[in-house]
Amino acid sequence: MDGILNNIVSLVRTPPMFIAIIAMLGLVLQKKGISDVIKGTLKSFIGMVILTQGVNILSNSIAPLSNGFVALFAIENAPVIGDFNEFLGEWGSQVGLIMLIGFVMNILIARFTRFKTIFLTANLLYWYPMLFIAVGVENELGTVSMYAISLLLFACVVTIMPHVMRKHVKLLTGQDAFTIGHTTSVFCLMGSWIGAFFGKNEKNVAQNTENINLPKGLAFCKDTTIVSGIVITLVYIIVALCIDDATRELIFAGQPFVTVSITNGMTFAAGMLILLQGVRMMLAEIVPAFKGIAMKLAPGSVPAMDIPLIFPYGQNALLIGFIIAAAVNITTIFVLGASGMLSVAVIPLMVACYFDVAPACIFANKRGGVKAVVTTAVLGGVILTVLCAVTIPMVAGTVGTFLQTYGGNEFSIWVIVAEGLAKFLALFGL
Repeated sequence: MDGILNNIVSLVRTPPMFIAIIAMLGLVLQKKGISDVIKGTLKSFIGMVILTQGVNILSNSIAPLSNGFVALFAIENAPVIGDFNEFLGEWGSQVGLIMLIGFVMNILIARFTRFKTIFLTANLLYWYPMLFIAVGVENELGTVSMYAISLLLFACVVTIMPHVMRKHVKLLTGQDAFTIGHTTSVFCLMGSWIGAFFGKNEKNVAQNTENINLPKGLAFCKDTTIVSGIVITLVYIIVALCIDDATRELIFAGQPFVTVSITNGMTFAAGMLILLQGVRMMLAEIVPAFKGIAMKLAPGSVPAMDIPLIFPYGQNALLIGFIIAAAVNITTIFVLGASGMLSVAVIPLMVACYFDVAPACIFANKRGGVKAVVTTAVLGGVILTVLCAVTIPMVAGTVGTFLQTYGGNEFSIWVIVAEGLAKFLALFGL
């Protein structure tokens, strides 16, 4: 039985396979011909592969930065942080079971309630149950209580925030074709509200990041991918100059740091181009295919998709937000470390700065322009850091490395909620 469950989980937790299955189901429900079903299914698969590879390239190109920052922000006598991969080796089947039951619950909720969204970001469908199970283990909950908390919170994750985000995505994109199913929703709401505040002044709205006028000699800066590559290159060089020789040798594998910096910076730019191509292909295939599910299984519903689908709606805002958020994130770590408030190692959250705070700046820009973007990025950078510092200790013995790398966003927020519920149940010995 475990073998069958593991095979099913392996299929649905693989983003391209999961999206292909959803596309195929939607096309079959629309009674499309075999040729259309095959074409739509495979193009959805390919589009998701392109998008996923773009994300991987982006993440891998900035991963060495985190290693460099670890050397800068090391904390003496810090406790050993649990590796989430080892945790999954023991609890992976339970996590997969929660994921599958939760996804079925999501479809039923979309069909019978006003929460008309279906969460299709496959990797998050797996990570959230992992975090909830980890909180249960940390608090020594019984099996029934652990499963109950995990299913309850998972149902909230896949329904509430995508539903709330739906009108904001519609305002941004001009269409009601999809919503966002991602850890950035709280930041995006914050960005939208900040944008509305600054948007009261029409002049602020006119100062849109996408309409920034540049001198002729800086016209290349209008190409966001080129600017992204240059910025990441400069960050690498700055980090390389700040760390000691031994650490630099380790991180840059003995190669000249300038060469590695330029290579990784331009690789980041290439990843952005690939990601945007995947986004275009995904939108062209999965949205029409999803109509079958919306018509048959959950009328009126829309897919809750991964955050890169909104990147084309504010690429300058995305880049500006990332740069500011990363700088504020690093500064906040310095401040917390110097004040002795960090009990565990908190490293700069490059991934979260790019995929959580920066997208919020797109929403801020839409309604409030440059001032809203800067404000959102600054607040987001601080909030990311504080949330991460607070929540890593809650799961330090199980999946601490996960939050250390990817936390500070809704992962951390939901861990706080789960921790509160677990503490409450633990009072009654459940």
